[in-house]
This record gives sequence, structure tokens and C-alpha cells, in this order.
Amino acid sequence: MIALMMRRFAVLLSAVLALATVPFITPAWACGCGAYSPGAGGSASVPTETALVRFGDGVEDVYLSLTVNSTSKTGALLFPVPDKKATVQAGPTNLFNDLAELTKPPPTADGAGAGNGGPGAGGPSVTVESRQQIGPLDVVTLSSGDPTALLQWLQRNGFTVKPALATAAEPYTDQGWAFVAVRLRPDAAEQALSGVLDPLQIHFATPEPVYPMRLSSMASEPETVRLYLLSDHRADLRTADHGLSTTWAGRLSDHRPGPDLAKVAADGPGYLTRFDGHLDPVTITDDIHFTVASSDEAIGSASAQQPAGRSGKSTNAGLIAGIVIAVVLVGLLVGFAARRRRSPPLGG
Repeated sequence: MIALMMRRFAVLLSAVLALATVPFITPAWACGCGAYSPGAGGSASVPTETALVRFGDGVEDVYLSLTVNSTSKTGALLFPVPDKKATVQAGPTNLFNDLAELTKPPPTADGAGAGNGGPGAGGPSVTVESRQQIGPLDVVTLSSGDPTALLQWLQRNGFTVKPALATAAEPYTDQGWAFVAVRLRPDAAEQALSGVLDPLQIHFATPEPVYPMRLSSMASEPETVRLYLLSDHRADLRTADHGLSTTWAGRLSDHRPGPDLAKVAADGPGYLTRFDGHLDPVTITDDIHFTVASSDEAIGSASAQQPAGRSGKSTNAGLIAGIVIAVVLVGLLVGFAARRRRSPPLGG
């Protein structure tokens, strides 16, 4: 009898330990970036948006990478910029691999862009500041004080955009911002606009670092956002309603960054701060702004690989609870067996 109970307990113990060591499964977000629109009749989701903001001396470079799940071979991305002379080129291919490697938890024991196209007339209310081809992409920088005219220009010129853009873009047109619009070239339409897109580098002048995010209020579902900032000092978020938190911070000189990251950081700001979180469209009322933190204290822990608000404590708690339950059951069974051995047989 005891042997049978021990065998059953061994099976139970194995199941408890197996479940305790499996991380809790979190659902994938269905759609994110409100500034991305699939082609007509298609559907798309942008579950992950990753960007590096490099800021120094009134100049900013945004390196942007999107993970796109799309059923359409066409689509368009719209990115607002505060400078009509903004330029765009291909970003370093392995930049975000270098960033992920650098900011992962500590162990326990170049692509050149194409030349700018000449400015052209985009209609009475829209100005084409520049246009170029970067690989399979058609990239145009537009300026307009009329969001409706901007929407109409994009639609007439083959850029798939959401009708809600006419309202969402108004704060930018009121401030005189420009827009970088990106689409897959028609002659490259045999390529699927899906997967992790190659990084783009968007260069512009701005008096303070900013990551344009307000257009994502058009999205229908939250997205996972990972945002890096290269600046002179550790940064905090000045915008409180986005749900991002600091998960890593440190000087690059104290580490060994990969070659693409080292190239981006060369002769520029050398303090890297990373922010992670899930952004709900209903909370997005402004762009992401930054401020200098109170100190340059470094941050680096296992939480750097967890989405904001989801630390590794849940998984560890499950493991600890499973072990405690197993130990209690072992104690009970051993005690029961000892009592059986000491007790005289019934009727003796």
C-alpha cells in the first residue's frame, strides 16, 4: 500500500515541479502602431515596436524597427518629425540585436541609405520635402498645415492610411511638424510586408528628445514597446501616462557594445537608458518626452527582460509554491509510514 502511494506521489511531484518551472503564458497583443495601415482588404498587427533615440546638441536620430504580421503585400507607415529637413536612410542591420544583448540580464554563474530625391510639388496644401528609395521601400517626407490635405495626398499617391489620420495628425500639423511616410514600392510587391522590418534611421533637428507616439492612439489594441535612449545622462520619462518603466541603464563605456551599437554611439552621447511596457491606445494623449534623471545610477536585473508590470516574481513564486507543496506531502507520507510501522496489527 505504502509503495503504491509513493509511486503515485512521485507522479504528482513530477507534475507539480514541471508546472512550477514553466513561465506563465501571456497573450500576444493583436495590433499596435496606429500609424501603420495595411493595404485595402488586408489586415495587419504590429505586436512589437522597438526604437532607439539618440539625442545630442539639438539633433536626434530615431532608429525604428517594427514587427509586422500582415496578410497584405502593401501598407504604409507614417512617422511625424518636428523638422521639415528630416532625412531617412537604412539603419544598421544588427543594431537592435546589439542592444538586446547588452541589456539582457547578467549571467548567473551598416547599411548605407539611398540619396535624397529632389523636392516636388504635392498640391497647394502639401509639400514634398524629399523622396527616395531605400531597398524595397518608397520613403517620402511631407509637410502640411492641413491634416485633411495630407490624408488625401497619401491616398492619391498609393500610401494606405487610416481615415482617422485627419484628426490624429492635427496636433502635429498645428505645430508645423513634417511626416515621414514609408510604403513598399509597387515594383517590389511580390515581397510580403511581414516579419521584423529592417531598421530605418530618421535624422532631424529638435531642441529636446522626443519619440512621436500620439498617432498610436488610432490603434485598436495595445502593443509592446521597447524604447532605448542614448543621451549624456540617465533619463526618466516626463510623460506619465504611457505605462513604460525603466528596465536598464548604464554607461556604454562600462560595457562592451556590439559593433553596430558602437558605431551609432561613436563620438556622441554615451549613456543608455531602456524603457519597456505595454501601451494602451486610450492612454496615449501625447508624444513620449524625456527628462534627466536625478542620478546616473546604473540599473540592470532580470526585470530588464520582462514587460513592464510583469516581473519574474510570478514564475519564481510558482516554483517555490510547488516545492513547498512537494516537501509537505513528502513529510506527511514519511510520517504516515513511520506510524504504520510502530502500530501493532489490529486484533493482535
